[in-house]
Amino acid sequence: MNKPRYLQIADTLIERISSGELPAGSMLPTEGELQQEFDVSRVTIRKAMQKLVEKDLLFRQRGSGTYVKAPKAQHNALQLSGFVEEVSAQGKTPSSKIITFELIECDELVAEKLELDLGEEVYSIRRLRLIDDEPKFWNTRFCL
Repeated sequence: MNKPRYLQIADTLIERISSGELPAGSMLPTEGELQQEFDVSRVTIRKAMQKLVEKDLLFRQRGSGTYVKAPKAQHNALQLSGFVEEVSAQGKTPSSKIITFELIECDELVAEKLELDLGEEVYSIRRLRLIDDEPKFWNTRFCL
């Protein structure tokens, strides 16, 4: 069974966004231009665009047009480094605030993960991570 035409158009627009043909912040062609390009009704174009709004890929600016949304910042918590690089690559401004920096005796979990004896001293660093000055998450690192 074939996909409805509005979903086919939505898929085409997603491909254009993914490929960079329609980069973040760029304005989409008007509904009329898309109607002509795909040879469909305005209702079909609106349904396709609504799908992309629901997927958080587009946003509408009343009186101005429809624009490609910047991707949400994502961070792979399992990666040891890369927060600054990942966020910067998405056009955002990364920053960190140190909440605590202290010498502690490691508990069982930390001792096991760092292959230390229970009670050995390690530095505990707790940081608040911000993206564009908005707090997004905090993490704790343990160092020798």
